[in-house]
Amino acid sequence: MLPSLIKALEAGEESFAMGSGRQLRDFIDVREVTRQLLTLATHEGATGIYNMGSGMPRSVLEMAEEAIATHGGCIRMNRWVYPDRSDEPLAFWANMDKFQSLQNISQAHQ
Repeated sequence: MLPSLIKALEAGEESFAMGSGRQLRDFIDVREVTRQLLTLATHEGATGIYNMGSGMPRSVLEMAEEAIATHGGCIRMNRWVYPDRSDEPLAFWANMDKFQSLQNISQAHQ
């Protein structure tokens, strides 16, 4: 949705059709994903499966509003045009406990 919203902003469109925007997701910047991957690749104690994310849920609407503010645009959000998907949970985000414990171990050894 965000790339489509940015294209609409760049095109100067007056409105943008979207779903409810109430879904909670774990949005994370690609630079943070890179940092997490590097931490896992270089840490001696990193074994098994790790979640990647921020661990902080944010609404899709909040992310859309942030994208509008970041791109300096003005566009009307037409919410509820598309129904919420029944095959996805309303809210999900990464549990970062395992990754955080790995970082805590690293900080204790410094």
